[in-house]
Amino acid sequence: MYLVKTDSAGIEQWSRAFGDELIEEAFAVRAMADGGFIVLAQAMRPAADYIARNPDRFMIRTDAWGNETWSCVWQEDGVQGATLMLPAPDDHWLIAGLVSAAGTEGTTDPWLMLVNSQGEVIWDRPVGDEGCFDYASGVVETADGGYVLTGMAECGGRSSVLLIKVDQDGILRWQQNLAEGKGPRVGLRVFEAADGGLVVVGQADAHMAVALRPF
Repeated sequence: MYLVKTDSAGIEQWSRAFGDELIEEAFAVRAMADGGFIVLAQAMRPAADYIARNPDRFMIRTDAWGNETWSCVWQEDGVQGATLMLPAPDDHWLIAGLVSAAGTEGTTDPWLMLVNSQGEVIWDRPVGDEGCFDYASGVVETADGGYVLTGMAECGGRSSVLLIKVDQDGILRWQQNLAEGKGPRVGLRVFEAADGGLVVVGQADAHMAVALRPF
């Protein structure tokens, strides 16, 4: 995993590599008020874990020069992924990805976790339809303090754009499956409009945009 800091002209000021004999991949980074950074990543053993996409999720906190100040790892059996990160109230962080329990090959669920400023878990929840292949690829905080995820749901040979609303505690409020069809259909990004509705941008055999009324 590689972290590089440049100046305003793109000239490198410093760079750091993190990890050991595992395969580490970073997916999200945020600048902190003290000049440091927080990085969301995954780590896999080079053989079985990499083939099965069964990584451990972890977070690294650095100082302003990229030196690690702390890190935490969340290890569970089964398929996991952590690719999205948003700041949350009280110096917390919302992390989103996917999860599938051991022994449930071929099915995944979108997954949410809230951690505090030291990476300690506040809550950890899967959402979505059990028995289907679902995942999240975009998330936005809404005006009411909750979150909306978008991604893909595939069940029974049909695919749809997934849209899920949860409250500030990660409790499911509603789920919608949009643009259902036989080809790949996925929401990549979601935005909240001024009227409280949502706009999803993604792909359904070709590029598309979906405007939604407020729920």
